[in-house]
Amino acid sequence: MIQLLKRWGSRQYKKIGMVAAVGSVVLLGLNLSISIFDSMQSPPLHPYVLIPLFFIGVMVCIWLFSVLYVDVLRMNAYEQWQEMLLKPFNVNLFTVFQLTWWREVYIPMLRKLELDEQADRLEKWLDLGYIPKEDFPEELRKYVVMEEEYKL
Repeated sequence: MIQLLKRWGSRQYKKIGMVAAVGSVVLLGLNLSISIFDSMQSPPLHPYVLIPLFFIGVMVCIWLFSVLYVDVLRMNAYEQWQEMLLKPFNVNLFTVFQLTWWREVYIPMLRKLELDEQADRLEKWLDLGYIPKEDFPEELRKYVVMEEEYKL
């Protein structure tokens, strides 16, 4: 029950953060639009027409900058990598690629090297879909978020 509340709280926090980010961008666009209009000496159109046009222009500029920042320059790659690594509730789960790679490549290599104990432990982890807390190194146990262990 506590895990469900933690997940729910984490999701709500993330949603609030997303809404706050979008709201901030909209308020920035509105503020810039009104500031641009106020700085004009003799506006050619009525404010009810010109301010929304400025707002659309500012929002398009912000959107183009975000596309350039994320897709072209890949300036947020480190943050994406951190978010993937530090996501709560799945810090010790295997991906499908990892499951396949370990089963097809590493376990046969361990068996050939006669390291059967390590291969058996690895097969146990792969069957579970996660690394149990008792098998984590002591210095990494503080990063395991889940109290109860189960595959998500």
